Amino acid sequence: MKHTKLKIALACDHAGFVSKKKLVPELSKEGYSVSDYGIYSETPADYPDVAEKVALAVQDGRIGRGVLICGSGDNRHLQRLDKLRRIERSNMRSEQP
Repeated sequence: MKHTKLKIALACDHAGFVSKKKLVPELSKEGYSVSDYGIYSETPADYPDVAEKVALAVQDGRIGRGVLICGSGDNRHLQRLDKLRRIERSNMRSEQP
């Protein structure tokens, strides 16, 4: 199914970089318009800042959905996003092969 109209923003922490790198082409192949908001390597960086950029892009309508990939799956440090309107967080986990 193609989703040519929906814009999706992705961001990750350094531990989620490899997963994000795999997800971008898969979403594009399905017809989503994907914007990568960072982090762009496995070097530790300030993940809450890029996560907030994604949330603000969703909040103001530039992006339809945002996906944040955290290597630990914890996301406690993203609680500040809960204060933004139109933003909902949920944790999903997957088993590593």
